[in-house]
Amino acid sequence: MITTIGIVAMIIVVTAACGGAYVLRENSRRNWADEMSSLSFVLAEHATQTLSSAHALLDSLYDSVMLQHIEDEAGFKSYSSQRSSFRLLEDKVSANPVIDVATFVARDGTVLNFSRSFPPPPINLSDRDYFAAHVADASLSSFTSMPVENKGNGKWVFYISRRVDNRQGEMLGLILVGVSVEVFSQFYEKVAQNLGPFSSISLYRNDFTLMTRWPLVNKMVGKQNRAGATYDVIGKAGKSHGVIFIATPNVYGSATAMPRIAAPRTTDRYPFIVTPMVTEEHYLHDWRIARWWIFAVTIAILLLLFVGMNWLRQAYRRAENELAERRLAQTAMRKTQEQLESRVQERTRTLTMEVAERQAAQLELRRVNEHIADVSHKAGMAEVANSVLHNVGNVLNSINVSVNLLAEQIKATPLVDFPAAVALLQGHGDGLGRYLTEDAQGRQLPGFLDLLAQHWQKEHAMMSSEAEQLSGSVQHVKDIISRQQSLSGHSGLYGQFNIKDLLDDVLTIHGAALRRMNVQSTLDLNGPQVWMGDKSKLTQILINLVKNAEESLSVSAAMHPAIEICSTIGTDDQLEITVKDNGCGISPDALKRLFTYGFTTKPTGHGFGLHASALAAREMHGSLHAESDGEGFGATFILSLPQTSPDSKGQI
Repeated sequence: MITTIGIVAMIIVVTAACGGAYVLRENSRRNWADEMSSLSFVLAEHATQTLSSAHALLDSLYDSVMLQHIEDEAGFKSYSSQRSSFRLLEDKVSANPVIDVATFVARDGTVLNFSRSFPPPPINLSDRDYFAAHVADASLSSFTSMPVENKGNGKWVFYISRRVDNRQGEMLGLILVGVSVEVFSQFYEKVAQNLGPFSSISLYRNDFTLMTRWPLVNKMVGKQNRAGATYDVIGKAGKSHGVIFIATPNVYGSATAMPRIAAPRTTDRYPFIVTPMVTEEHYLHDWRIARWWIFAVTIAILLLLFVGMNWLRQAYRRAENELAERRLAQTAMRKTQEQLESRVQERTRTLTMEVAERQAAQLELRRVNEHIADVSHKAGMAEVANSVLHNVGNVLNSINVSVNLLAEQIKATPLVDFPAAVALLQGHGDGLGRYLTEDAQGRQLPGFLDLLAQHWQKEHAMMSSEAEQLSGSVQHVKDIISRQQSLSGHSGLYGQFNIKDLLDDVLTIHGAALRRMNVQSTLDLNGPQVWMGDKSKLTQILINLVKNAEESLSVSAAMHPAIEICSTIGTDDQLEITVKDNGCGISPDALKRLFTYGFTTKPTGHGFGLHASALAAREMHGSLHAESDGEGFGATFILSLPQTSPDSKGQI
């Protein structure tokens, strides 16, 4: 039975550990999915604002041309080729850090003016994708080109173009603004530094052409990617945004399959897609640390269970062997007594020999009684061990509750939105004051951060409390084992010890069971503070008395179960320790036979606990007796001992 219970407990512990690790892993994945979705929203907002700035400059240049009321190609060339037009382009570009260059292009593709120098070099752009797109479609309001690498400085730029027509709808030329991809890649670099190694952020055109990414892979810029997570969510599924877990090789890096999470999202009003991506190595990092802690605690609990179970089994076997020896000794004693009676009848005339034989029998009887007392003591310690294992199990339940509470708090924490708020602040670093005071979303950020701080304080207090309770539970297990070890000494050793400490240790052994039954236990110490005698025997007696009181209360119908332990100076200057309960009580007939060997009123009792306690009291030159008004009226056990045991004189 001990082995079966131990194995079941180990299976429960292992199952709970595995289940907890799995739940924490799924929570981490869900939390990161939410966080990546929020990050993709912030990145999409950043792209929208950046592109809005570029389109605003393009609209401004277009309005400047329209104010001239130009009706033919010659007039457009004349206006666009002037130095004043160069200064206009130069001023617009210098005032907007997003724009790399602004250009006026003639109907035949010739560059008429641009912001880098005046006059412009002889360049023809008729072979470019944006020029062909506007020539083919007069209704096209604007066009975003593929990125182009500057041959001089190696920087990548993509162009936003707009067609200029006269009132008859004839094409006069184009206006271009070049947007530097460094505006995106530098911002992505700052964000990706907090996402761990092998993480990336990519910007695509809506035809899945890569515009830029961090880290930058030059050979892939300007090429379509229809084999990744972005195409799966936006292209195949037709969604505007989503989160996907993938484990395919990275087309921009290593060909080795790497589990990761991606969150593609399209931008509002502009044909772009942003895709942040984080590897499993980062988003499961905290879970892996928690997993090792769970496994370490599980192994420690399993070791404690194994050691406790093994110790209990050995104690049980020793008790069985010693009980068998006691039965053999009792049989031998009965045979000896029969032989003595026979010899008395047969040898009435040989008085000297009879006296010698009686003395030998008395010596044998004393040895057997001492052996019986030792066996009873060890059996009592086995019961103590059983109580210790039961109480340790109760404390482990409290530990399991604290772990589950911490896991649920981690799962429900609102702090997962904190990185998104920080990203919004970083995205508006140049105009943070205006963003916080003028933008509708920005005005909500201080209140949101204050709410996060309040949540953090509450969570910190709660988790600190649970951690202290968890530490207290572990300390409680150590205290129970330490107290049991301090009470498991050998009988026959005498010394001076504190009575209150001994009574506290006895109540601690039964503490978990008494609390579970809501038993009110009190100590009333009016006698001496210290006692000189056999601590082991006194401990055995008190443990038996408290255990009997606990069992009596467990089957009684008392509304307010209670145990009261008192120590006083009684008659003849004796130390009296009483253990009183309001349990099921003792009938008058049972009270007469209560301390008889083998007598018990419990279905599973062995009938030698109180008998052994009475023998131990007599060996310490004291007495043990019980009082009860009958069944249902509780019981009181009174242990009387000399203040200093005569056998302890001369002992240290």
